[in-house]
Amino acid sequence: MRLVGPVDLLAGAWLMCLRFDPDTYLESEQEPWFAYVEYLALQSLSVGLSVESTVERGQRLPMTDEAFELTRSLFNDTVRLLVNDALEGHSEGEHDGLAHYQFKERMESLVVRGAGYPEHIDQVIRGCFSPVDEDCRRILGFTGAEALLLYRGVVDLMDTRAAIRQDKYRGRYRRLLVELKRGRRTGSSERLPEGLLGLPPKEAKQRVAVEMVEEVLVDARRVAVFSASEIAAQVGVNHETAEAFLEAFSCDPASFSEEHHSFPVGAHPLTTNPVLRVEEGYLVPVPQMMPEKIRPRMEDLLVSDSVAWERYARVRANFLETEAVRLLAGAVPGTESWTGLAWTSDRDNSDLDGLIDGGDIALRIQCKAGRITAPVRRGAPARMTEELGKLIGDAARQHARLATALESYDAEHLGFSTAHAAALSRPLQFEVIVTLDEIVTWATQANQLTSIDVLPPDRVTPWVLSLTDLMVVVDLLRGASLVDYIVRRQRLERDGRIQAHDELDWVGNYIEEGLFFDNHFEGEDAVAGVFLTTHTESIDSWYSARDGNRTVSTPKPAHPIPPGLERLVHRLERERPKHWLIACLALLNPNSRSRQALSDGLERLGDRLRANGSFSIGGILDRFGLTVCADHRYGPTVVRRMARRYASTKRTETGLANWIVVGEGPDQKLFVVTSSEYGIKSLASCFIDPPTQTPV
Repeated sequence: MRLVGPVDLLAGAWLMCLRFDPDTYLESEQEPWFAYVEYLALQSLSVGLSVESTVERGQRLPMTDEAFELTRSLFNDTVRLLVNDALEGHSEGEHDGLAHYQFKERMESLVVRGAGYPEHIDQVIRGCFSPVDEDCRRILGFTGAEALLLYRGVVDLMDTRAAIRQDKYRGRYRRLLVELKRGRRTGSSERLPEGLLGLPPKEAKQRVAVEMVEEVLVDARRVAVFSASEIAAQVGVNHETAEAFLEAFSCDPASFSEEHHSFPVGAHPLTTNPVLRVEEGYLVPVPQMMPEKIRPRMEDLLVSDSVAWERYARVRANFLETEAVRLLAGAVPGTESWTGLAWTSDRDNSDLDGLIDGGDIALRIQCKAGRITAPVRRGAPARMTEELGKLIGDAARQHARLATALESYDAEHLGFSTAHAAALSRPLQFEVIVTLDEIVTWATQANQLTSIDVLPPDRVTPWVLSLTDLMVVVDLLRGASLVDYIVRRQRLERDGRIQAHDELDWVGNYIEEGLFFDNHFEGEDAVAGVFLTTHTESIDSWYSARDGNRTVSTPKPAHPIPPGLERLVHRLERERPKHWLIACLALLNPNSRSRQALSDGLERLGDRLRANGSFSIGGILDRFGLTVCADHRYGPTVVRRMARRYASTKRTETGLANWIVVGEGPDQKLFVVTSSEYGIKSLASCFIDPPTQTPV
């Protein structure tokens, strides 16, 4: 039997499938090539990486295509089997949440590769490992920063070789096409393959292209395989460091299990150890996925030294807490923030990893740096409930214990300072759980974690996300837009009828469409639920450009706010009068049509002020009323008193419990008046609870 040797196959696969044009790449239009190549690499362990190619020249491309076609069929069949099993369980009445999450995680780990952008993965690796560089060098032979450097050296070396090779064969291809035209005119050519001139023009050009691909595949291993010395020279480290790095990430052929790995499965050995050791050196079948393996693999190796591991675990936990708080606090202007707040009551004691006070909003943060292991990624039921319980469940219980204590005791009685107590009494309170590991499958449908006893059924669902996802959120959303996103995101989480694949789809939908779904559940065309399609392509493109990979201009994705409304929101963010965030949420609350109408009115503010000395616009927005006004005829104190009286009168006239006024006096300083029959927390609930009608 003739075959393409494993090393040649994988080297050729990298050249053919895994090098793509970042200017045109769209994830939604691509097959899961990363997963395919990893699977082929895993099978290579079973046959032996030293097996040589036995195919003749001209047959490598067809056999490589055949290998991919077989792999594609295996993956498609596996997906169908998983879906059929899930449907059978559903038809037989097995609706338990564990089966739901097993199916989701098996599907996720089977084909999805990559849960974070490179710059965020870099930040996490440096933040976790830099303080323990000495331990890493002593135990592993390299540090976290050196691991990143060496990884980039691998990619740069392979890309440089591939570019040289492609330029060489691209030039040869052009020359052969010229020779083809000349041969057709003269009727003969000694430089063209036999029989080529007799083919139709289009078929002849395709034949030339195939010939060039075959030439590339013949010695593809010379492009993809490298030695430790070559990588060391590429990045400027010593040979021992490069070799220690490559050996640490090399996949042991003994890790292949015929019982478990013959067919596609998620979380297999190549997803943690992505390097293959071959006769000529090393091969990384899917180099793009290597950064995500660095932290888990380095952690697995550090465990061998208990003292070093304990030191690292403390550093890791501290980094997660401080970074999560820093990111969120830095994204909202005028906040105060704290980490590591211990509290004690007569009945209980615990701590709060982070607390952020934004004036009208407080974020209570619990962080968990533990790992989700490979068996859970493959859907192991007992391990799933155990590990999710330690990450999400334990954090949720800490939130619940604090909430229970605050029902019986003042915050100061629990040991909190006056500033902490003020934060814990803000009208908008959100519980956040941030993990270091990727938790896509469970975080984006956190409301369903009650079905597997990870979250309690009688409490509000926290906002659950990984640190790298949080980095994306605050990169894209700042100030009032971030708070508006959190409010809408958690409102829909509690509603439970909207689902998304990951946090980035929630963010992308908010940026593009605003997370407005009321019309989906009204009228004759009402639906039972909505699953968001992918909304990350503009985000992917922007990050690719930030990383220097795209040559085309790529603007940062931004939530569209009409100009007049945007200027007012930005003024509120800068001046920050009392209850400025409540005012911003009110301004951003309407749907796009109502936002535009409000913005158009604000655009005329200047003309009205010059003509009359005063201006006002507003109306009823669901369960509250909103007025934006300016009055330069009277003193600032009088204008504010008039605004308070106006808000109270409007509540009486309309029968509404809440009214908000955003005003400006002759001092040209903004102020916010909140008039509520039941207090500021009742007004805040207008944003937290689902709307009773479509905003008008």
